[in-house]
Amino acid sequence: MGEYNGKFMTSQFVLRGSCFLTPAGHARLTYRNFYPPASRWMASGLRLARDV
Repeated sequence: MGEYNGKFMTSQFVLRGSCFLTPAGHARLTYRNFYPPASRWMASGLRLARDV
């Protein structure tokens, strides 16, 4: 048996991690958002760091 929400997540993109828009109680490294490929409303970002 697959995951309970497998039929809903077919053909979805996944963004991992939380951002400034994630509710405080949900923010964690393993947080995931699912979006359909045609979606244009997702909020995403990129954090760059350099080891000095």
